[in-house]
Amino acid sequence: MTDDREDKIAAVRRRMSERRARIFLPPYEEIAEKYLSELYPGLAKSLATHDIRQLYEGIRRRHADEIDADCQEYADVFLIDSQRTPDTIEAWAKAKARQRFTDDHDLRFSEAALRVAITVYVERHRAYRSRYSCDQGWHRIVERFVDAGIEHSGFQLWSAREKWGVLALSWEAFARPDDLQEAEIEAVEQSKVTCETCGRPGKLRKFHWRKTLCDEHEVGRVLDLSDEEYERLQRHFSECSDRWRPIIAAWEDEGLSADVILSDFLKTFADLDEQTRRYWAVSCTRLVLTRRARDEGRPRDAGI
Repeated sequence: MTDDREDKIAAVRRRMSERRARIFLPPYEEIAEKYLSELYPGLAKSLATHDIRQLYEGIRRRHADEIDADCQEYADVFLIDSQRTPDTIEAWAKAKARQRFTDDHDLRFSEAALRVAITVYVERHRAYRSRYSCDQGWHRIVERFVDAGIEHSGFQLWSAREKWGVLALSWEAFARPDDLQEAEIEAVEQSKVTCETCGRPGKLRKFHWRKTLCDEHEVGRVLDLSDEEYERLQRHFSECSDRWRPIIAAWEDEGLSADVILSDFLKTFADLDEQTRRYWAVSCTRLVLTRRARDEGRPRDAGI
């Protein structure tokens, strides 16, 4: 028993030490050179000649703002890290390069510059992922804050977590600059209207817990469902819409309380297994209440 306790204490201390270790990112050029060699070996080899290197570096410098904007746009579209694959990066770089250039040489070097830049952007942010303990729906919000932070000397992100339903950031930078404090406030405010689970619009939900969620993931949380269970039930619910849509339409004008509506739905779906029945009943009750609020000219959430 003593050995187990000591092992647990040692593991906790090790995790704390890892979290407090500083993250040092190598210069962009150093990482870019590595990826350029991996992704475009022929191009990297040809860069040994002065003229070709000037062309590549010239495109990267002249279009630095556009490349940076393309990186940000890519990250906004592919919010989840698992979506940021080499294939999506390559396709994005090719599409953006074709929008700007027609000359074969410029097109080739522009695509290379953007593809390498996005790859570096993704990899640099992955270095900070060990500091994230919030769900993936907020990761992009944290990334934007980190983008602002790495512009300042001595910046370190210690943690990004959920606290009382909203984002809490722990960080440091020399002199704690005002614009970085403003970026932190903006990140926290964004988290209040962003589902922590999926990144879609959400709001702070207050039960015996607090969490910022979209309508769909609130249902899953209320019913204490795993992600897999939620996805399965939601898929089944959508596939069987012919059964519940007419019932919802009939209930919209009844004006009864949520408890009465929920109770009736539980009886209506008595032929389903318990978990499915509860999910359907809660989902249908929510739909009735939000539609009623809409018909009465009130905000959707006012009906719930």
